[in-house]
Amino acid sequence: MTRTFFYIIVICIIPVFSFGQIYIQPNASITVLKDAEVTFSSDIYNYGSILNEGALFIQGDFINQGRYVPTGAVYLVGSDQSISFNQDTINHLFIQGGGTKRVLSDINILSSFTLTDGFVYPDSSTAVVLLENAEVNDGSINSYVIHTLFARGEGDLYFPIGIPTAFMPVELHNVEGDSLLVGMSAHAFDSTQKPIAGKGTRAILDSRFWTQTVAEGNIKNARISLPILPEDIDFYTADSVVVARAQDTIGPYRSSGADESITSRIPEIYVSSIDTANQTFYTLALYHDVNWNLFYIPNALSQHATSDEDKAIKVYGNVFQNDGFSFVVKNQWGNTIYKTTSVHEMETNGWNGVNARSGRREMIGQYIYFLHGITKHNEAFSTAGSIWIID
Repeated sequence: MTRTFFYIIVICIIPVFSFGQIYIQPNASITVLKDAEVTFSSDIYNYGSILNEGALFIQGDFINQGRYVPTGAVYLVGSDQSISFNQDTINHLFIQGGGTKRVLSDINILSSFTLTDGFVYPDSSTAVVLLENAEVNDGSINSYVIHTLFARGEGDLYFPIGIPTAFMPVELHNVEGDSLLVGMSAHAFDSTQKPIAGKGTRAILDSRFWTQTVAEGNIKNARISLPILPEDIDFYTADSVVVARAQDTIGPYRSSGADESITSRIPEIYVSSIDTANQTFYTLALYHDVNWNLFYIPNALSQHATSDEDKAIKVYGNVFQNDGFSFVVKNQWGNTIYKTTSVHEMETNGWNGVNARSGRREMIGQYIYFLHGITKHNEAFSTAGSIWIID
């Protein structure tokens, strides 16, 4: 193995190539002048100082235990690489060459982050941070951040993130907050995790979810956009879809709505929230748009009516789930004379005035009903009213 030890080297504005492992000793330095290009075809270990005003092309590992002064660009062009920057800042970072770029220490990106070919994989204890006003490209299925990507600042914050098997970018819109450092990460539900529907939702996408981490400051205002991946298109077309939020991984996930006026950079079909994006967990959910204009319970029945619909009391509107439903009728003395927990029964047959215990028809007069249910967009609902038997 060839090892090269550098003490003091100044690179001029011509391309330079190094083929052995590079060790920059303590108290030594490398200076890459503006417009210069330096290619390291193997690993580089910096225990001294690198002043980069040009471009570093690195094919191997880059372990920086010393000092890195950024005004130029770093290109990671190897197939699989490990990167440690000693919490230093990179001005321009380019991801090329394919493979996985493992990040072993925090990296701050000052101006631009360009993902072309390859996956950036920060360890669980490290962070890749887009500093305020740093630009990041859209990413693609060929290049994105696996695990968490952080961003500082306000405005629109885009996160080209995903899991090893899927590109799942996220965008936060019109972010407002104090000294914000916010991260987004993508995840897959495992087979033991069954997400729970909450208020405003009736079914949750059970394949994937996203996590928001507010490391510094607090979010006062933001909207979030999430992608609908091609493999989830059946979920999307089955019904209306909304952003859903939760405080726990499996929920319950409440609806954050769907704002069709928001334009996102996400290069897929996407859904944007109406509510402020300041929760921990996000995913997509189906929303049943209950039309309360169709909800109706008649207040009278007649056994001699010409229409069958007027011979019984039914619940109209198709607004309730099967679970959690009850319809009770009581007489003038408070005794229960009819009770069902079947939505289907009340929507099709209803109550025809017969006492369920005695089997006899009740006499003419006023009766009280009590309805309890869960709507199809997962809200508890209760009501009561009068029923008249008129003959």
